[in-house]
Amino acid sequence: MSRRSAPLLLLALVGVLVLPLAVPSLTYFLTMTLAIGLGALAVALLMRAGLLSFGHALYFAIGAYGVAYLAQATRLDGIVVILASATLSGLVAFGVGWFVVRYRGIFFAMLNLAVSMLAYTALLKFYHLTGGSDGLPVVLRSFGGGSLDPRHFGLALFYFALVLSLALAALLIRYLASPPGFALSAIR
Repeated sequence: MSRRSAPLLLLALVGVLVLPLAVPSLTYFLTMTLAIGLGALAVALLMRAGLLSFGHALYFAIGAYGVAYLAQATRLDGIVVILASATLSGLVAFGVGWFVVRYRGIFFAMLNLAVSMLAYTALLKFYHLTGGSDGLPVVLRSFGGGSLDPRHFGLALFYFALVLSLALAALLIRYLASPPGFALSAIR
């Protein structure tokens, strides 16, 4: 990062931090944008190795349903619930990846898509358990140790997603600049 771009980056960060406070109706949109950005980071990592996946929605769904079910069944803090659901999603991704990583190119992409579509069909068929394409309501009693009323939950979730996105983006940049990151290009 150059000295000229640092103030612009800082100004953009302050703008993103203040925007949900200035325009509260954008909070949900900005949170969803950050979630999609996390998916884009994962695709960027795979593309470095020459792989393309169309199955990321499966892992988002597992994380989302994990949050919904854990929030209903337990009284755990929201951050713990989100991290536990992300771990569950990662374990499923590891299991699916263990099978599909043996393929390259279009076969890798289509096999990921097929697994994702099978899960999507199952979610639709078991409507009484999953809520189908409408999903399930999520009610978290606390987030980060403090209790939240519903009006502030969206804002807390936005800032959590922002911190997570920035941390993972920095980690990905560092990883891609390391020897294992350069090895991804050799794999391609």
